[in-house]
Parts: sequence; structure tokens; C-alpha cells
Amino acid sequence: MSFGENLQYLRSEAKLTQEQLAEQLEVSRQSVSKWESDTSFPEMDKLLVLCELFHCDLDTLLRGDAEASRQSDTTGYDAHMNHFSKMISAGVVLCICGLSAASLIGSLTHDDRWSGILFLLFVLASVVLFIIGGLQHKDFCENHPHIELFYDKQVLAAWRQRFPIFIASGTAVCIGAVILFVSLEGIRLGQMTRAVSESVITSGFLLLIAAGVGLLVYGGIQQSKYQVEKYNRKCAEQCSPHGRRLKHIHGAIMLIATGAFLFYWYFWKLIDAPISNHGIGFGAVLIFGFGWLLCGVANALIQKRNDKE
Repeated sequence: MSFGENLQYLRSEAKLTQEQLAEQLEVSRQSVSKWESDTSFPEMDKLLVLCELFHCDLDTLLRGDAEASRQSDTTGYDAHMNHFSKMISAGVVLCICGLSAASLIGSLTHDDRWSGILFLLFVLASVVLFIIGGLQHKDFCENHPHIELFYDKQVLAAWRQRFPIFIASGTAVCIGAVILFVSLEGIRLGQMTRAVSESVITSGFLLLIAAGVGLLVYGGIQQSKYQVEKYNRKCAEQCSPHGRRLKHIHGAIMLIATGAFLFYWYFWKLIDAPISNHGIGFGAVLIFGFGWLLCGVANALIQKRNDKE
């Protein structure tokens, strides 16, 4: 397709008249008409404005096929985001399941060492998924910093119908787990001792929480998948000096949080102070939760500084 054909298609898709487009570009309607008929050509600053307005790259606008780029996923974006969603969701679920397994094994073996080893193995598996998924996503973003809008209205409408189901189901499972845990807390299950019964209940509670959180995380990443414009803005921000600085800050914060948790775990081992399975979970939530809070504060401060500049 020629530049004029691409421009005419993009303008029609955006439901703009030639007069409306001319007003946004601060040119005459006749100029837009000449561009679409390929009898004249806009200046470079107008081309860049057109690219930003229609969310397309310069090469597609000038020499490509705008209609084809809108209707097909030429970069494999959808498949990549589906894979990324599964990797991150699985990592989160494994991490919480590690707490569940550690609680159960600790009560059965009466040995915190084995429960600690099992928990660290689950954490190791989740970290591997996070690293692989994160690096693959980073590589994809660097190779494809701008994605053309290709999801049609039917696909977006179908997802808008499914998204509330993910959020409602995940929330319901988490709330149901809390209700079940409170209801069964202190109850002895069959011939089990009180300590083992509490560990089984805690383990089941954490498994339900893992399922609920997994649904929420997967649904959230899938929701971001369909927000292609947000993806493009995020890639642009990450390529900026502020974005690179923020990534280094996040990495440092979470590294410190991991070190703090390991210290929390092994310090009490060294002084022979027993840590209950509840204490292990509480410490992990507290330390890593505080780490994510600091990451959010860093985001706000960097964004505020960026706005001032």
C-alpha cells in the first residue's frame, strides 16, 4: 500500500474526517486530501505526529501495509504474552505452595531443617520461572518496543467478558480460604494431634490462597496484554534513563529483601530459637511485602522527578 492508502485507512479506522485530521495537524483539508491521493507528501514533523496519532511506526506508514499490520500479529506478541502470563503465575503459585509444603512437612517430621529445605526448593523453582520469564519478556520488549494495534473489537469484547470472571473467582477463592481457615482453626482432625491438625489446615489454606492469587495474577497480566498502547508507553519509559535507573533500584531492593529473609530464617537457627511454620510465612509476607512497598515508593518518586524535568 502507498502512503496515501495507508493514511486513508488509518484515518477511517480512527473515525476521523479529513477536516478533523487537518485540525489536529494544523493544516488545511486540501493538504490531507492531497496526501491521501499521493499527489503531495507531508513534512517529517507531520509524519511523526501521524505515527503518534495512529500508533504505528514510520516504516509501516510510508511503505508497509497498515491494514495488514492491524489485522495480524506479525511480532508474535499475543503468544509471547500468553507464555509470560503462565510463567509468572506459575512462579507465584509455586512460592505460596512452598509455604504450604513446608508447614505440612515441618509438623510431620518435627524438623524445621527439612521444611526449610523444601521451602527453598519451591522458592528456587519459582525464581527460575521469574528469571526466565522476565529475561524473555525483557528481550521481547527490546526487540519489539512498539506493537501495532491488531486486536479486533470482537476479541476485546470477549476478553472484557472473561476478565471479571478471573478477578471475581480469584477473590472468592482467597476470601473463602480465609473463612474456611477461621472456621477450622483450633479444630482437631480425626486422630491427628492438635499440632498436626493445625498444620494440615494451614497447608490447605495456603493451597487455596495459591489458587486464588494465581487466578488474579494471570488475569491481571492477560488484561495488560490487551492494553497495547500501555505496553508501548511502558517500553518507551523503560528505554529512558529514568526507566533504567528504576530497574536497578528495584533489583537492589528485592536483593536486600531476599537477604533479610535468609537472615531472619537462619539467625534463629543459630541461636536455637524455634520458628513456627506460621512465623516463617508471616516473616516472608512481611519482608517481601515491605520490599514491594519500597518499590512502589521508588516508582512514585522517580515519576515525580520525571514530571518535574
